[in-house]
Amino acid sequence: MVWAFSTQAGSNYLQQEGVEQGREVSLPAAAHHGLELYVFAALQCAGWFVEPNPKERDLLNLELFEIDAVARKPFAEPGQRLLAVEVKGGDWGASDVMLLLGRGRYMQAEGGVFAYRKDSKRGPLEQRVTPRLRELGIRPMRIVDADKPSPENVLSALYQATAVPPSRLHPRCYRTWLYSHLVQDRLRPSWKPLRDEFPESASVRAAHSWNVRVYENLPLVACPVERLLAQERSFNDFGRLLALRVAKDIGVTKQDRLSWPMIDEGQNRWIQAALLLQQVARLAILATIVEIVALLEPTEVDAIAGGSDKRLRPHWRRQVAALREHPSLARWPLLWQTYLCCWGGFLVVDRREEELALLAEEVGMSVADVEEGLLAFDSLFPLQDDGRWHTRTGSGLDVLTLVPAAVRGVGVLHRLGRLGVYRLDESGRAVVNEALERDYGVGAQAASQLTKWHDVGVATVLDVLP
Repeated sequence: MVWAFSTQAGSNYLQQEGVEQGREVSLPAAAHHGLELYVFAALQCAGWFVEPNPKERDLLNLELFEIDAVARKPFAEPGQRLLAVEVKGGDWGASDVMLLLGRGRYMQAEGGVFAYRKDSKRGPLEQRVTPRLRELGIRPMRIVDADKPSPENVLSALYQATAVPPSRLHPRCYRTWLYSHLVQDRLRPSWKPLRDEFPESASVRAAHSWNVRVYENLPLVACPVERLLAQERSFNDFGRLLALRVAKDIGVTKQDRLSWPMIDEGQNRWIQAALLLQQVARLAILATIVEIVALLEPTEVDAIAGGSDKRLRPHWRRQVAALREHPSLARWPLLWQTYLCCWGGFLVVDRREEELALLAEEVGMSVADVEEGLLAFDSLFPLQDDGRWHTRTGSGLDVLTLVPAAVRGVGVLHRLGRLGVYRLDESGRAVVNEALERDYGVGAQAASQLTKWHDVGVATVLDVLP
């Protein structure tokens, strides 16, 4: 995979790293992605909402175990709606399979995917999974033994494991998911150094706590009602204001709102990380309330919506009652994870219908259902004065607010990739602005903005942003 900037400003990042301006940029060793990301990307192409690397802790907050991923698909048939995922890029043994089974049972998963690329000394896993393990849902996913397996190889391995036909999976989406995971990984630092630097900051302590709970602890809570209660307790620590409060506490702003350059130009890694953390928390809450409506017994859902079960506060009880009226609800977690992490959380107004159609195709929904689902944030996470989460810019973009610039850059790359117009010039520099104006048909102002987002995304992956 080759990474190339498109602008002079982007090339300046490379000069700081001692790379000759204008050359192709190969991914540095520090950013090489492991086999896990290939598997996550394939699962997301096939419709699973993936939460990577959750950890379970005991009452003393000591780690009990970590699993590579939790994969949710509430609209699937029983047996595929909740999977525990384990990936082995190197040696493995029978004990690893049993550990996956045990951890899956702990989190009440319906089955598990055990992905690997090397046979053990006793042969491939497909020949060693007993009938009993198959009955318990263990799915072997053998990937060709190569450092960089092709999309076709990985998607074919997924088909062998889960019976999702490769013909339904778009290779461009797979590549975008890989890139998106790299960007998100860069935007997920350890908050401990900042907490040590600003020990009196309640917002930095909250960000550190969110990072542990949202990314690590809460995906393993089996009961969705209990999970929502825990997610809400975390989210109430500053909620939508987390990034702003962090910015104030560490002295990068004195204003009562984050400036457009701070959000939109990738300024300050901590603020970008807080912005992503807020969105990941919202996606997790969305996925949880969908599970409550779609997967709990109807009598339990009736009790929650009607108020006889008062575990949830009135806002969420009203949401449960309202969301039951949406037939496509079970695909909303996939829709929102795809919209944010592949499409960058924005739509180009002049290409809006076409982009919605492509998004609908990727998540298996109608365009009308996609538009309905994209309005969900306005009711689930209401803003003051009946505000809306999407804002139309003067350059002709409908943008979801509070999305890191690097994540928007993923959306730029995805659009150009889907149309097959992402390319490099003779000097190895990405032809982004020209492709946006000439091939994608956006105006000069929008093309300039999208090009900047593209470069922030590449600089984030290469870890050369200041």
